[in-house]
Amino acid sequence: MAPHLNRLIHFHSTQIYFYVHGMADLYAAGGLVAALGIPRKRVLLKKIGREIDLKKVRKVLAGFSFTRCSRPPRNAVLVKFDTEGPARLNEDGSVIATYDPFKYFLPRRRIKKNKSRIRLAMKLAKTRKVIAVSCTTADEVQFVIRACKKLQRQPRPLLIFAMRRPDPLLAKRISKQEGLRVLDRRSHREPLSGFGKSDVVILNTMGELFDLMPVSDLAIVGHDRNIFEPAFLGVPVLYFAQPLNMHPQDKQLARWFKLFWRKNRTAKFFLDRFGGAAAVKKAFFHRQIESILLHPRSMSRGARRAVHAVYREILPVAACRTGLVMLEAVKRLGKTDCVGRTEYLRSWRTSCAGHRTLWL
Repeated sequence: MAPHLNRLIHFHSTQIYFYVHGMADLYAAGGLVAALGIPRKRVLLKKIGREIDLKKVRKVLAGFSFTRCSRPPRNAVLVKFDTEGPARLNEDGSVIATYDPFKYFLPRRRIKKNKSRIRLAMKLAKTRKVIAVSCTTADEVQFVIRACKKLQRQPRPLLIFAMRRPDPLLAKRISKQEGLRVLDRRSHREPLSGFGKSDVVILNTMGELFDLMPVSDLAIVGHDRNIFEPAFLGVPVLYFAQPLNMHPQDKQLARWFKLFWRKNRTAKFFLDRFGGAAAVKKAFFHRQIESILLHPRSMSRGARRAVHAVYREILPVAACRTGLVMLEAVKRLGKTDCVGRTEYLRSWRTSCAGHRTLWL
């Protein structure tokens, strides 16, 4: 399927221009480019906002070019990401693609140190467990800490928190309110040796949680955070089905308009289906954590099966459909005939044969 699109892109010297507002846009752009096999030299990224750390991004997604131009060049196709609906073509020639499932096409990042070496660098005891927590709000942080305090196991698990945005004051608040030893990590260059002496680690860095995920025995994910990253490494997942302390009327409206888990709906569906993840139960949260830490194999196996299902059943269909829309956009830009589209459509039908078409 990809050769027809890339041949047309090369013939017209077309560039693919992405607006990148945050890490979700960045990973979705990287996944779309990888799924369609578009050469990275044909891709331009326009950074919008302060959430993205360009130094970290260039290490993770090498080869992409960031531009300062606020508008796409004349020979460029603009691609935007949305949470709802299939891929489509706007009247102005821009392409609307979905985050889901392209943000799950994670790059094979080279983790320099394996699990045992990372644990050794952290100076962790052999029997100590590690829980990685990707939270959205301070309420979720407090809820997780208090649940872990109820655990009977010794030594107490190490909690590694990564917020949606860095919070320099969070470490002081946790230390005062909960009386725990908290490490505030603000740079990737800081040594990992302080982890073993701490009860809680706050990662005020961008994109580092995935690098530390191999040592995790459990991942706790906030509402509508990236639930696929821990599952990608076979780590069992507990997730918040909805935001904590939400008003009942707001919950009802969110259910009507399907606002829960908009950006990660497919990954959540498959992880629930194969048993790789489970929703947090407020009354029994500490028991859920204890059970998974004692018997993680079944959920770890379910997470790997869910990842395999997403790559096999969902991603090929989404890539073919989005590629067809992008082919139409390049055709309009270059004013070519419909031969390329016909060839692409034939390859799309062939490659989609046998795949299950599921749109969530």
